[in-house]
Amino acid sequence: MIKSQNLRGAFTLIELLVVVAIIALLISILLPALQEAREQGKVTRCLGNFKNLTTAAVQYFLEHNDNFPAMVSNIGNTYAVCPWAFGGATASDRWRTGFAGVPANIYYLPVQTRPFNKYLLGADPEPDMVINGVISKRSEVPQLRCPSDTFSSANRSTADPNPDPVASYIDVGTSYHYNLTALFGSSYNNIAFNSSAGVPYWPEFFRRLTRDVLARHSSTFTMFLEDPMNYNVLALQPGFGYHRKFNKHVTGYLDGHAAYTVADTRGYCGPGWTAINPSWVYKIGLNEAPKPAPIAYSVSNGGPTRERKNCDPPR
Repeated sequence: MIKSQNLRGAFTLIELLVVVAIIALLISILLPALQEAREQGKVTRCLGNFKNLTTAAVQYFLEHNDNFPAMVSNIGNTYAVCPWAFGGATASDRWRTGFAGVPANIYYLPVQTRPFNKYLLGADPEPDMVINGVISKRSEVPQLRCPSDTFSSANRSTADPNPDPVASYIDVGTSYHYNLTALFGSSYNNIAFNSSAGVPYWPEFFRRLTRDVLARHSSTFTMFLEDPMNYNVLALQPGFGYHRKFNKHVTGYLDGHAAYTVADTRGYCGPGWTAINPSWVYKIGLNEAPKPAPIAYSVSNGGPTRERKNCDPPR
């Protein structure tokens, strides 16, 4: 006697749907972990970039008597200094032509004029390829490009009401900015700084800050910081860093280390970091006599209350 067997040759629709649902569930579980791992790789690359940057800075300081390249611009009696002058690729063409009240060329810095570049690249950078007055190929400085860079604070803070979204590296030539917040509100010999009378003091501000930081705060002062943190600490507001974490940013210090750290940018300081020079700070509420130091944060509105440039908790 021969028995017949009913062999199954395919899944039923219900079984197929169950398999698809399981695969979708696994993907939803694993995908965030994969994205996190990928972003962590970008964090590691940024940390390496910051270490290269701080090494280049120290080399520059050794050869230039601790002078930071302030690179003050003066176009049509408008004086300016910007946090990307130290290094990076050539700024985008809008800075050359001017826009929305920003004078032409005042912040336009070609790659070969940025003093840190030869230390970052190991040689003088090659000029951009220019055809008929337009850059057809820009010389790159990859050490100053964050792989997660999608934000330009310079683009966002200009008078243009509808700026195009653009990466900081594309806009100004670097994803990482020099910490100018530490200089704002400073007074030199108790003469309040302003854009006309105070311009001669900019190089002195830079020099004093660099020497003070190297001597006393090299492991905590954020000499260089990623663009979103630069924007947020200046505005004293919280926000996301390049790497998708709230109030977490990559920073570089002149003792040579870099860190991916929590930084509550509603204030100027936090555990392990400071965006201002503690040596220049007046304590809030104390009607102190002027410090003997040449530079300190200035008096607010000419009255006894000092500017809120301090390391108190956020208010």
